Amino acid sequence: MFQLNEFVEFLKTEFPEGVIASNGAEFVCRCRLCGDSATNPYKMRFYISLNHPSGLIFFNCFNCGAGGLLTPNRLRQLCDAPVELLLDLGSYNKMKSNSIGYNTSRKIYVLKPETIVDDDINRGKLEYFNKRLGLDLTYLDLVSNKIVLSLASLIKNNNLALTRHASIVKELDTFFIGAIGMNNSTVNLRNLNQGGVLSSIDKKYVNYRLIQNDDPKRFYAIPTISNYNKTIRVNIAEGMFDINSIFYNLRDSNKQNELYISVGSKAYTSAIKIVLEEFGLLDVVFHIYFDNDVEEAIYYRIKELCGPLQIPVYQHHNTYKNEKDYGVPLSRIKDSSKILVKGW
Repeated sequence: MFQLNEFVEFLKTEFPEGVIASNGAEFVCRCRLCGDSATNPYKMRFYISLNHPSGLIFFNCFNCGAGGLLTPNRLRQLCDAPVELLLDLGSYNKMKSNSIGYNTSRKIYVLKPETIVDDDINRGKLEYFNKRLGLDLTYLDLVSNKIVLSLASLIKNNNLALTRHASIVKELDTFFIGAIGMNNSTVNLRNLNQGGVLSSIDKKYVNYRLIQNDDPKRFYAIPTISNYNKTIRVNIAEGMFDINSIFYNLRDSNKQNELYISVGSKAYTSAIKIVLEEFGLLDVVFHIYFDNDVEEAIYYRIKELCGPLQIPVYQHHNTYKNEKDYGVPLSRIKDSSKILVKGW
């Protein structure tokens, strides 16, 4: 039978540089997946939860973005764990998951960032992004927020096979700007049509699969740092520009205990389910920044989902004249909010 105290002693042995943090709630060490070489405990970025409210054990690397439920297969990738521990961990996961209805299928792929070249195409994309949101960001700011300027560079740096014809990838690389999906298997691309030169791809949005997996997580999320033992504010909006505007213009770039998720459509309830079921987060407050053309049925579905759980939900709208969403500069945002679902 799985015993947490024995598991902690095992971690101390297998990861000798690791330390117990957050009053026993987390074990922090180097990431064996991305080669994080930090030796200072204050700079190591791989966390294993030891006191999650669900009872499950999660891991998260704030360096490469890998994370999810600590399964036997994942533990085996990290270290040379004995078979008995792997079997006990698998049984424990199954028992705890069934008791709270947790989906254990979450998979995160590790990606190396693209190489930014300061050419006319990338400068145009950066200028477009900054002008649209009234910001003054750098290339590094965009890459750190998982915004893709060069799809071709991202594919090349990760030695990935093309999942579309090379001519299509070249056109996407020239005319589109993208955002990497939550599990790093897709890039959600938006057509910019810069300089009046139109792409032959007659679509406003394109989802490009980096990895041909069965369960792509297309939702885009800005990387943040969260302590799962404290209340987490979850900000949800429709597009990549909306959520970045909320992050920079309304939330002052705060990454501590906040999540920022773009659903790419009106799939607000799907994003809520991912947070509750796949991430296993229970102590959360949702702030949903709706487009102004949302149907009443969507509000009802959110109430139906969060109401019985008594998880608080706040609905936001940009009431600035003639604006329908938040993908604009701060000077054109008038944020109006009210409670959609009351909490405890």
